[in-house]
Amino acid sequence: MRLFGSKVRIDNCEVKGIQGGISIESCQDAVISGGKYYTENTPGEKDAFYPVYITNGAKVTITGGEFSAPNDWSGLQIEGTSAVVSGDNDVNLPTGSVILKGGKFSGKAYNTETKVVYEPAEGYKWQAIDGAGNQPGDLKWEVVAQSL
Repeated sequence: MRLFGSKVRIDNCEVKGIQGGISIESCQDAVISGGKYYTENTPGEKDAFYPVYITNGAKVTITGGEFSAPNDWSGLQIEGTSAVVSGDNDVNLPTGSVILKGGKFSGKAYNTETKVVYEPAEGYKWQAIDGAGNQPGDLKWEVVAQSL
């Protein structure tokens, strides 16, 4: 699903894909506040990409939801698999950005072009999920409010 426009709101959806789930492009006001977003490999293949991809300067705020994928395409220390990713869409578009204020993830969000793992917004932190499994795509990280 490719989403364009000035304002995008996604809440409590379930999106399953192989090549990808949602691509948010050029939107300056996008919010994902709940739901389940995941990709799965075709049986016998390693072809699943990103449940959420952000490109062409889009700005996405994630306040909740579950984001998981079976593969790590990052080449970075994301401590899991590629679930929320920003990049240039392989055609030199401006990369997108993500503001993390919640959610559970199979790996930390990152930017494919700058090779940077995103840190949560001010007042939030990455926290390992207790008892997380060791299978690819298991939810390993959540973004939570920092304790005072």
